[in-house]
This record gives sequence, structure tokens and C-alpha cells, in this order.
Amino acid sequence: MSGIIVYYSTYGSTREYAEALGEKTGWTVLPYGKAKEADIQPVDTVVLASNVRMEKLGINKWAKKYKAYLTGKNIVVLAVGANLYENQTYYLKTTMKSISFLNVKEENIFGLSGRKKTSDLHGMDAFIFKILEKIIKNEKTRKDFLDDFDRFDIDHLDGIINCLSVIK
Repeated sequence: MSGIIVYYSTYGSTREYAEALGEKTGWTVLPYGKAKEADIQPVDTVVLASNVRMEKLGINKWAKKYKAYLTGKNIVVLAVGANLYENQTYYLKTTMKSISFLNVKEENIFGLSGRKKTSDLHGMDAFIFKILEKIIKNEKTRKDFLDDFDRFDIDHLDGIINCLSVIK
């Protein structure tokens, strides 16, 4: 089986997961901006690794653009977000909503937790968190939304590796 890993990452967690998966599989890893039809056509399986923002996969527009080349391929999705790894239902719903046009099998969707470091935020993300800091009054809610976290766990790739070993 041949494959490629295409990723969309804003702050690095998704890129790190994609690169680690590439090391484990021996597959080419490309950022979405460099992945073209010539990279997709010869492979059987495409792993789409994407950050999740506001309940949308960042790789959505790229996937729409290359839909014709992705159709008929085995598609596996790594959705990386702020939600806990245990909240696979969230990642499943978000993925299905974002890229339903690819008809990805539910068992090929994996949610992975990333990290957030407030000092790394820029642009609209930084602006939104500054506003939230001012408007959230409940201390627990404020802490849940605004505190930095690091839930990145390379061991969570094991389920994806198992999935890829079964796909033929």
C-alpha cells in the first residue's frame, strides 16, 4: 500500500503529528500548500491531518479543490484540536461536517489533542483570546478557555497506525 500525508497546521501540533506518522509509515509528508495532484494520483491512501478551529477542519478548502483526485482513495483523517483525546465524538462530528463530500468512513477519523500557548497566538486568534479574557467572568470557565495546555501525545498515533495496517 502506498500513501501520502497532507497536513494543515497553524501552530505546529498537527505538523508534528504528521511528521511522526510519516516517520512511522515511511510516507511522504507535505504541507497542504505543496501537495498537488501529481503527489496524490499514484497513492492508494491519503492521510489528511488538520487542525480544528471553530468546529471546522483547516484543510477543508484544499480537500474541496482536490476532491476529484481524492475520490476513490482510502482517506484517513487526523483532526487535531483543543478538545480532549477522549472526546472522539466531537472530532468525528467536526470532520463529517467539514469534509462530508469525501465520504470518509467513521472508523478512519481520529481526533488528537494538541496544545495552546497563548504567547504564540497571533492575528485573529490573539484578538479573540484577549476579548474572551475580558468578557468571561466565571473563574472556572475563564480558566478552561484561557489557560495554556499541552495535550500532545505521540502515543495516540497508534490507532492510526493500526488503521493504516488494515486498509488494503
